[in-house]
Formats: sequence, structure tokens, C-alpha cells
Amino acid sequence: MRFSERIGKKKGKCELQVDSMDDDLRNSLWNMLVVHVFDQIYVTPSGSIGDNWIDFFDRMWIDFFKRPIDDLTYRKRWFVTRIKEWWFLE
Repeated sequence: MRFSERIGKKKGKCELQVDSMDDDLRNSLWNMLVVHVFDQIYVTPSGSIGDNWIDFFDRMWIDFFKRPIDDLTYRKRWFVTRIKEWWFLE
């Protein structure tokens, strides 16, 4: 929030988004995930993820998405695409 919005000189863009997200917020949060999480995933020359990310993929797939573990592929592009499809569902 800008100073002018805090002191009441200028109205803010929108209210606090609790039950839903507008496109600006959804895109901004996605960009932060890409830069600070997904871009940090090490990929082997064969295209698989590094060993240090396997637990992260497993936990997301099993505990968050509630999907069968044998559907999971340890390929960064495949995994990020699945998350992006879910993230941008309307």
C-alpha cells in the first residue's frame, strides 16, 4: 500500500482479497513461485530433477494434490505444467 493510500489521499486499487484473487494478484504470485521456487530446481542433464527436490515433488503430489504417486513424473517441466494448470483454473 502506498503512503497516499494509507493516509486517505488516494483510494487503493481494491479491498483485501480473501475468497478469490483477481488476475493481477494471481499472476504476481505465480511469477514469485516461478522465480523463487521453480527456477531454483536443479535439473540433471537427462531432464530429471535433482535428488534434493524429490521429497518436495512427492509431498506436493501426495499431500496437496491428493494424487496417486505412480502418476507422478520427476520431470521439472511436466510437474510445473501440472501446478500451473491447477493455479490458473477459474
